Amino acid sequence: MSAKKKKEYFKILLSQRLDELLTEAKKTAGGRTLPQDEAPDFTDEASIESERDLVFRIKERQSGLIRKIKDALMRLKDGTFGICEECGEEISEIGNHLPRRCGIATFTTDLLEALSIEAPETDCWAVVMNDVPEGYFYPTQVCFELNHKDLAEMMMA
Repeated sequence: MSAKKKKEYFKILLSQRLDELLTEAKKTAGGRTLPQDEAPDFTDEASIESERDLVFRIKERQSGLIRKIKDALMRLKDGTFGICEECGEEISEIGNHLPRRCGIATFTTDLLEALSIEAPETDCWAVVMNDVPEGYFYPTQVCFELNHKDLAEMMMA
């Protein structure tokens, strides 16, 4: 996938997620109130306090996600999205690949296939992490294998 297509894809994805979060935030903003003439008993007070705490944690989480998404959208706009803020290098996308059996391997395999279909003119390949020294019998899309415990190998990737 070309860098331009990739950035546009992330812009759309992040904008959609931002809209969802803002909509959710509006829904949780109302909160629950009791009629003024009713005095809650101890059980009701505990339940109300627990509900307030939950709503507060949800709002706090949403606020953090909204801030991160807005930051990412700003980096897309100014051209620094996908660039490491510490070293200035492009961020690699490293994962696993079938036949390794884990959720991320399935995800990476599916993602690689989808990218190949979406942008057939692009050479899509994978860098994978091995959890066993002998590795796995990977398909040709896997070009490099890294030891998942070797930080130096991952930094080079």
